[in-house]
Amino acid sequence: MAFNHARIVINNSTPTKVTPNEWADLGPNTNCTLQIQNLGSEVIYVGGEGLTNISYGCSLVAGATLTIDDLPPKDNVYALSSTSTSYIGILRIVR
Repeated sequence: MAFNHARIVINNSTPTKVTPNEWADLGPNTNCTLQIQNLGSEVIYVGGEGLTNISYGCSLVAGATLTIDDLPPKDNVYALSSTSTSYIGILRIVR
């Protein structure tokens, strides 16, 4: 099992990819889990490549956590801040 974590700064103009590039090389039967925690004081947005502050899959209030289990390795997840900059905590698990 591979387990890693990161503290990432995100902004409100360009979505930040939070899934690692290395996951794209994993086999289709690999079990990936991604957890995102909003470390800032404002809302952040989580979604796919076309993420914007009005088109997103999920909004996370300050301190909230989103866990995505069984994420296919080739799928990418992005985060965007509702303010100029914010921080998120990321846990990435591969089994």
